[in-house]
Amino acid sequence: MKGEMLVPMLALVLVAPAAADQFKGLIAYSTCAEAGKKTVKEHAPCAQKLKRDDELLVFVDSKNPKKVYEIFEEYKVEEFVGQIVRINGVLDQGFLEIETVELAGN
Repeated sequence: MKGEMLVPMLALVLVAPAAADQFKGLIAYSTCAEAGKKTVKEHAPCAQKLKRDDELLVFVDSKNPKKVYEIFEEYKVEEFVGQIVRINGVLDQGFLEIETVELAGN
């Protein structure tokens, strides 16, 4: 048809936020996590006795204690250092973004 102009349609792509996953593990200091502990039980005493303000807090996965993730917004987990927790959050390039955190039952 003459005079009719085709207008390209722009597709809006909405990016949904990543769905939260559940993680169970230990909140520890990076120094303890780097010490090569093989189980969460080995990590816990180090984390409990260290109690330092200048250390990064990390999450040590219960299923695979060699998987250690840095934590965004450390203030959300400070009270749980040395304890096993359940976290709802998103893993993004090695960092754990925490939505909720609670003590894990045995």
